[in-house]
Amino acid sequence: MSELLFLIVRRCGLNGVWRTVVRCGITAALLLSIGLGCVSTPLSAPSVSPEIAGKAVGIGAVDALADLRAQVFSLPKTAFEDESQRDKLVAEVDAAIAKVKDGDYARTLGRLERAVEGGIKKWVAAPYQEKLLEANSIAIACVINASQTTVETAYGKLAGADGGNDSWVWKGVPYAKPPVGGLRWRAPQDPEPWQGVRHSTSKFPVATQPLMSAQWVPANRVVGSEDCLYVNIFRPKGEAKSLPVLVWIHGGANYFGGAAGYDASKMASECDMVVVVVQYRLGPFGWFVHPSMNVGGSAEDRSGNYGTLDTIQALRWVRENIAAFGGDPNNVTVGGQSAGGFNTMNILISPLAKGLFHRALVMSSGGGLIPLEEGIARTNAMIDKMLVMDGTCANAEEAAKYRASMSPEKLEAYLRGKSAEEVMRAAMNPRGTVDNVSPFIDGAVIPGKAIDVIASGDYNRVPIILGNTADELKPFLPAFGAAITTSKGRTWLDAFKVMSGTLKLDDVFGPEDKALYDACGKYPSLSWKATMVDSVARALREKQDGVYCYFFRWGEPGSGPEPLDFIYGAAHALDIPFFFGWERDPFNVGFFVEANRAGRVALQRTMMAYLANFARSGDPNGASLPQWKEWSNEPGGAKSIILDATFNEAKITMGDWEVTKQQVMAEIDALPLPPQGKAIIKMFVLF
Repeated sequence: MSELLFLIVRRCGLNGVWRTVVRCGITAALLLSIGLGCVSTPLSAPSVSPEIAGKAVGIGAVDALADLRAQVFSLPKTAFEDESQRDKLVAEVDAAIAKVKDGDYARTLGRLERAVEGGIKKWVAAPYQEKLLEANSIAIACVINASQTTVETAYGKLAGADGGNDSWVWKGVPYAKPPVGGLRWRAPQDPEPWQGVRHSTSKFPVATQPLMSAQWVPANRVVGSEDCLYVNIFRPKGEAKSLPVLVWIHGGANYFGGAAGYDASKMASECDMVVVVVQYRLGPFGWFVHPSMNVGGSAEDRSGNYGTLDTIQALRWVRENIAAFGGDPNNVTVGGQSAGGFNTMNILISPLAKGLFHRALVMSSGGGLIPLEEGIARTNAMIDKMLVMDGTCANAEEAAKYRASMSPEKLEAYLRGKSAEEVMRAAMNPRGTVDNVSPFIDGAVIPGKAIDVIASGDYNRVPIILGNTADELKPFLPAFGAAITTSKGRTWLDAFKVMSGTLKLDDVFGPEDKALYDACGKYPSLSWKATMVDSVARALREKQDGVYCYFFRWGEPGSGPEPLDFIYGAAHALDIPFFFGWERDPFNVGFFVEANRAGRVALQRTMMAYLANFARSGDPNGASLPQWKEWSNEPGGAKSIILDATFNEAKITMGDWEVTKQQVMAEIDALPLPPQGKAIIKMFVLF
């Protein structure tokens, strides 16, 4: 049948096919069965120019039609001879929207080609036609993309969009019910089924969170929504099925971030895998525990670990549905960076995640678990703050007494009655960030500290990659160093002015200032490696094979551009674009320049190849790649592969050194610095 469709298209052209489809009453289901189905041979549309196809990237069919409708409404009255013509044109677009939501792509395209395009040419004044006709052409391209990507999940049909980089994408896919109203602070539940076709859309909110800049500077504003449990799904174009799956958990200290920040189109196409980017509840909505909450509920409801449960729910959704997107539910890698890496470690030790994943990627894991009692104390402090903020009590002391007098029922009703912003504000500090977002050792979701659970052997044993960057702490130094003055009469905060070109590096830092700043980047980052990579790798290696570690150095002098090579270096999160295949750095500060392109791209391609191999088999090694040896606990044995590049070529070697936190602290104490300088360095030792 695909050959027949090809002959018809070649004979009649695509537009002729649509006219034939509409005239003969061929259903969308039949049309899909003869060549437009997802993960079958894509039908290229001769009537869609490359320019229009490019403008359709990332846009779902309903959003494209809604944009066309909005453009019609935005036209001045002078664009029509009378107002009824505008209404007629809008009615035709509305009819197309209704058809595309039903999955009737043939009639949708026929209506756009004839009624809408004809109406624009007939009713709209000439000066306004070109823009509308382009919007209509983009909508046509998006509908064609939807017809090629419609899949059936357990909850209903989903239609995707062109993801760019030779990929398809489905955005805004619900993997759970919105955790709002009575579902706030409860374990996630399966999503509600829907009728018709749900179309890819970027118009879904991030989780409620403080607004942060790309350089992690808080704006002291609350954005987002509690209705946030969505995933974005990327896959390569083509017919391949049973592809490896990567479920990516975003970072952001567990209080900011979202799926929109992770374009996985190139990762999907070049690594030949399906990538699922997960949003989850953040801050006091993701981790919030109190004995007055969910009395009589399940252990998961009472755990307080709602963000952790969200990520496990996403894995359950993937197991049930990912085959529809060409993914293999029996070959799932779960991974993330920073808080996402930490959350991956919590999945590794959670009994609720058993059997849901088969490999793990842990990048710059950062965070700590706390006992339930400490979590309850933090919640009580938040409640006291709310009571003062809303005027119920005059101060924290009075609020603590008032809270103690509240019954569990009254206290739960009080908390559930607060708006999302009120809850988030109670968790925020004066800087506009959130302190200490920590999951709880509750015994049901999280049984204990990762190192202890691994030592017991009772964890989810899978091949794993652990890694971190050489200068994890450096991007935090300018944002949190406003109180640290330099010999030039400036503060570390002025490093942002150096990056913007307003000041020179030597205007802010003298030689001793540079030495202290560099030390604050180096030693706390080594402590991060010791605690979050080396000690974990050693514990894992006692129990299993398949433990691979990396140490990322790109961005330091010799690969990063000045002055970023000093201010940020091989910064926290700088390894993300090397695995994802981005052509930009995560901070949008200009790390990627033409001078370092050759070496940067070579390193990026190697790291993506390692990831593709690991996701496919659990072993990152492959033909023509530098050998990545497993971590060895033997003295002098292989430890971490060192990922770096010069300006012109990749520079990858195996390292045989291991570091402990005790060694790092001893090195700090031995530095030829005054006690105040050593204290500043230790202030940035987070782990």
